Amino acid sequence: MENNTNTEAMPEGTNAPAEINTTAQDSTCAEPVAAAAEANLAAESAQTAELSDEVKFKKLLEYLVAHLEWRVNKDRNFVGFSQYIEPNLNEQGQLPVECSSSKGDDLDVIQNYIKNWCCFGDDSVCIHVSAYQKVQESPAGWYLAWNNTGCNVKTVWRDNHIVALRVCLYWGKTENVYYERTVELLGLFNEDEPNQELKKFWKEFHDLLLKDKAWHAAQEKVKS
Repeated sequence: MENNTNTEAMPEGTNAPAEINTTAQDSTCAEPVAAAAEANLAAESAQTAELSDEVKFKKLLEYLVAHLEWRVNKDRNFVGFSQYIEPNLNEQGQLPVECSSSKGDDLDVIQNYIKNWCCFGDDSVCIHVSAYQKVQESPAGWYLAWNNTGCNVKTVWRDNHIVALRVCLYWGKTENVYYERTVELLGLFNEDEPNQELKKFWKEFHDLLLKDKAWHAAQEKVKS
């Protein structure tokens, strides 16, 4: 379902995310551990640099769906569990962010989970989750967003499962839906290259960011 509703007002945002550094805990092996960590980061950066924007965006969508499905259902058989959730579980079988409200642009640990896919040139996508809201009852607190904007990707739920994703623009108490596609149509978790539906979804999300930038630039011009 596609909705071309437009809006004049554009959102204010939040602070930009910064890198989260990891340091060696054992001083007796600090140098080799630090060297290994640096090498791993370099390898990850090189691999990430080779990914297209559409591939990174697909991974962001998959992580969002996997994370929220885990928060609600705790289903280890869910298709995204082994790739996106299991590597981040602590000894108690929980994600560290499960006990606190987390917004990726506030430097919470959850942004670290998507650090390899969240940057698109000078722009970045943040993930927002809340431990104080039940996601099915109040999905407004659970979404992806272009940093420092109200340009969001939000979830559509049915019977405690995510069935669709939508591109939205949030401003004040108003939210306009620009584009919506089912998880199935987007081809999430199929291990294939992004399909045409996902590429279109990415374009809608990116175009919304460009509109946001253009609006703010026009406002600055008026002020000057």
